[in-house]
Order: sequence, then C-alpha cells, then structure tokens
Amino acid sequence: MGTRLHLVSTSVGVVLITSLNAQITFEYNDLVVPGDVVERYVDTIPVFGPGGNGASQVWDFSAAVPDETVVTTVSTPATTPYANSFTGSNVAMTNDGVNFLYFSSTPATLFATGAAGDFLNDGQQLVVPFAPSLTGHQFPRNYSDTFSDTYAFEVIASGAAFSVNSVRLRHRGSVRDTTDAYGQITTPVGTYDALRVKTTDFTTDTIWIRLFSFAPWTFAQALADTTLSYSWLAKETKLAVAEMTFDSLGAPARFTYSSVPPSITTGIADPGSAAPTIHPVPASAGFTVTLPTSERFSMVDVVSLDGRTVATQLVGTVDRIQFATEGWAPGAYLVRLWPRAGGLPKQLRAVVQ
Repeated sequence: MGTRLHLVSTSVGVVLITSLNAQITFEYNDLVVPGDVVERYVDTIPVFGPGGNGASQVWDFSAAVPDETVVTTVSTPATTPYANSFTGSNVAMTNDGVNFLYFSSTPATLFATGAAGDFLNDGQQLVVPFAPSLTGHQFPRNYSDTFSDTYAFEVIASGAAFSVNSVRLRHRGSVRDTTDAYGQITTPVGTYDALRVKTTDFTTDTIWIRLFSFAPWTFAQALADTTLSYSWLAKETKLAVAEMTFDSLGAPARFTYSSVPPSITTGIADPGSAAPTIHPVPASAGFTVTLPTSERFSMVDVVSLDGRTVATQLVGTVDRIQFATEGWAPGAYLVRLWPRAGGLPKQLRAVVQ
C-alpha cells in the first residue's frame, strides 16, 4: 500500500559575463502563456549539488548531461480533455498530451489548481483538483522574498493492483518558498542572470482501502514526508531555467535545464573562466575540454562507465584539449583532469550520441 500519487509542477562561442551584482526581478510577464512550447533537458544522475545561497552566487552546471528531453506544451484548459473540471483555471501544461497540470495565472499570483490524467499508467482517468490550491509565485518576485501556503487533494482509484476494490488517498501539504539567492547560472546552453528559489514541502498522505464495492472504507496507513527542491528563474526561459530535485537520502536525483538560450548567447567557455567545461554536450564527432588559466593540469583522460580508459592526452601549455569520438560507443564517459600539482582529478561528464 505504499503507492503514492506524485504531482510535480514545473516548475555554445565565448561566455560574456555580466555584473554578478545584477539582481533580476521575476515578473508575471516572464511566465509561459498558452501557445508556448518549451523544450528542456534532464540530467538523471547529476554529479553536482545546488551550490550556495545568498547574493552574487555563481552556479556552474555546465557539466549537466541531457539524458532525457522533456517538451512542455502550454495551452488553455478549454483545449484539454478535462476542461469542465477546471473552469476556474486559465493555463494548462502537459509533457505528454496525457497528463495535465492546471493553473490560475494573474498579474499578482500563480496558483496550481490541480491535475488530471492517467497518473498510474493503468488506463484510469483521474481528476485531482486542489482544495485549497497552491501558490506557486507571487509577483514581482525578488531576492529574499518568502511565503508559505497549504494545499490538499483527495483521489479515489481502482485498487485492482492491490487485490482490493478501491483506494482513497488524501494528500495534504504545507509549502515554504524562499527566494534564497541570486547570481549567474551556467548550463550547457549558456549563462543567465537568475534568482534561486528553495521550496520545502511538508506532506502527509493518508490512505484508506475498500475491500469490496459495498464495504466501508478501512484505514490503511499514513505517510509523512519532507521534500526539498530548487529552481532557478531567468527572464528568458518562460519555465524555470533549471530545477533540481533530490532522492530519499538527500542526494541530487534530477537536474532539468532549459534549451532556451540566454539573451546574451554563449558557447565555448572563455579559457579564463574559473572552471573547466566540455562542449558540445552531447557530442557526435568529438568534444573539446576547455581549461581555466587559474589552474594547471598535466593530463586529461577519458574513462568509460565500465572503467576502461578510452583516451589520454597530455596538456602541456594548451588551454583546450580535443577528443575525437569516432568509434566510441554511445553513452556517458567520465573525463578526468589531473592537476599538475598532484592530488585527485577534477571530473566532468561527456556524452557521445
């Protein structure tokens, strides 16, 4: 009886660095609107954490790998199969044309109003309005803004998978939202001015079962949980420019980033940048490792995920190392940069398609 219904909102040339003290304000006009289609990529095994909080942060996620592609289509609820259940909403989003999230968007606030679709992948069409709805944004959003909100929903589904007639789930959540940092975020697509939002969701799921259609509901269990997520907001990307979620042990589980380029487009990182980078990701014929001038390396090697060294190059005095990938098996590779001064290597990930 541990099944739970999870509804998660959605929510390269020379790098041109703008002032790290430039704070953006995220406003109502920066959101998606019906008609938008936004492509994003998902790193399913990120090797980095969320970074620091506070003013003038620099988050370098250029090593993110596009393991999956997610395309979010934004429409009006009237164009979806569940329009009659969400008459008070004015925005709907879907990643697959089957499952939908619904929102009420105003110049002052964005509310998540519910979801509908085949969430259990068993053919059941579930309609799940939130009562009360959940505040997703208050506009304008600035650094250090904080708000809290509660939300709830209840859903009854077939219990065939558990050899019972039906299952009832009541979900209650209390969310604390803090815009805890601002600065610049770099993904494989480019560098953006961004606000970072830290969201903590304290939830309780209460589950009842009905053995037969005529039987009363019987309490099964109650589950309490706390989930943490981060999202980075940029004015260019409509949806969050990046999002990070965590597994049950608190380790980064998924990193999602936008394909929409920054207003100042970026490409191969400047050799003077503070961290090594790989471009392009994914690679087809080859990739380039760009080395910072602030740190010297003696050697760069590439290791497959089964531990085989597939390429090695000495660095010398160059600031870029190129690897041809012809004949390499598609997939992820570990790129290790060995410091000239000794010690453990810095590690990046390359992907060959």
